[in-house]
Amino acid sequence: MAVDSDILLAYWQEQRIQARHSEEQRATLTNLILIISAATLGFLSQWGWTLRSLALTIPLVFLGLYGAIASAKLYERNLYHYEQAMAFSRLLSEATGVVDHEELLREVRRGFSANHPVMYWLRLYMLWIALHAMIALLGLVLSVVLVVTHTR
Repeated sequence: MAVDSDILLAYWQEQRIQARHSEEQRATLTNLILIISAATLGFLSQWGWTLRSLALTIPLVFLGLYGAIASAKLYERNLYHYEQAMAFSRLLSEATGVVDHEELLREVRRGFSANHPVMYWLRLYMLWIALHAMIALLGLVLSVVLVVTHTR
């Protein structure tokens, strides 16, 4: 049975669009969390170091944790669609007679990793998760400092 390469290409494009959409959602979520975190720190500076400030710092912990978990999930969705797109790439290469496209990609990756050895192994999704984890850690540290300074 002959496979229509236009149909495969449409499937490939849809998977790439879905992968990109997951990354756009992660970027939007991160921007929103950064804005809320900055506003929270602004309110904290206005309210001062009182126990009522825990109403700001404790939610910051949960906001950061939510961001880290959501970033990890959105990365997983991106990877899911990426892997599907790669499967369609293999089918496209077979349908169009392009041979060894996998070897071509391996060659490009080897060259890229040789030119950028540290950055190649540093995964972007880990940086996004770390950013959100630092927000959670900041909320936790501020909460502990507030409790410790007001229970003496």
